[in-house]
Amino acid sequence: MARARVLAVAVMMMTASAALAAALTESDDRYLRDEYGLAPDSETIRDLSVDERAKLHDLINDPSLRAYPATRDHNVADFLFQAHMRECGVWALSHTWPQCPPTSDASAEPGKEIADRQCNVCHLFGTIDAPSFLKLAREGKPTEQELADTLAHGHAMSPITLEPPQLRELIVYIRSLK
Repeated sequence: MARARVLAVAVMMMTASAALAAALTESDDRYLRDEYGLAPDSETIRDLSVDERAKLHDLINDPSLRAYPATRDHNVADFLFQAHMRECGVWALSHTWPQCPPTSDASAEPGKEIADRQCNVCHLFGTIDAPSFLKLAREGKPTEQELADTLAHGHAMSPITLEPPQLRELIVYIRSLK
């Protein structure tokens, strides 16, 4: 009986240790908030499984990428985008529109819908070549003219064309992310 109790305690300690290892640290939370605007209670983070949290922690803290933060950021952004798309898929199962959860700012929703359709694959969390919407918002960019010029000339996803009202809606959404 005593041996069974010791074994049960050992299993509980190993389970608790694994759960702690799978949890995101305060440093991870700070990185996710600063780089991607994600709080620990955001849907994208909150809905991660224990294994996904462990993977995200490992991506953030990969020792082989300490000298290559842009590569680490790209790997984390890709992981977050996949988690976001899964979140959108779950949302879509119980809602007819929009395909992803709406923003809390109703005035930004039309621009969010444009971003969901045409921009998020690169700009939601950013890529090595494309700044995230959060980074653009923090920099106070783009203006309507800058966005129109970028889409018209040299944007990697050209030719995306947006009418002036759509440009304004997208900018309202981007700026809502500050």
